[in-house]
Amino acid sequence: MYASAYLKLLEELESQMASLYEMFSKYLSDDVEAAKLFQRLRDEEISHRNIVSLQRRIAAKNKLTFDDSSLDVEQIKDTLRRVDRIIKSETPPSVEIALRVAVEFEDNASERHISRTFKPMGSEIEKMAISLGAEDKKHYEAILGFAKKRGISLP
Repeated sequence: MYASAYLKLLEELESQMASLYEMFSKYLSDDVEAAKLFQRLRDEEISHRNIVSLQRRIAAKNKLTFDDSSLDVEQIKDTLRRVDRIIKSETPPSVEIALRVAVEFEDNASERHISRTFKPMGSEIEKMAISLGAEDKKHYEAILGFAKKRGISLP
């Protein structure tokens, strides 16, 4: 599989996560602190999407490929479908539900899978994947920290 095709899926995932966090920020606008958290997460997901987009263009130009056996494309597609369903439901979540959904997606195996997938490439794409993995971990920890401050118990 061409790396650019896989990176296109990851670009879409980062974009969908930004849309999800934007929705949460809007629905929770009465809770300024929660809205700011989700707005910051949205901004960071947009930054992640832009990084992946740049790497996708480089990969396409260089026709980079990797072994399909290291990919779990269906897992990423499933995550995209799940995020899309939540966005399309247009159901205003409580702060607790938004935090639970966010922490689940940030801890999602497809997010963690990214760095393992690109590790064998030993390239700028690997560095990007490691960096994005670290950013996802920061998101996860920020969400858990916010929840703890609010007395909300998350996994």
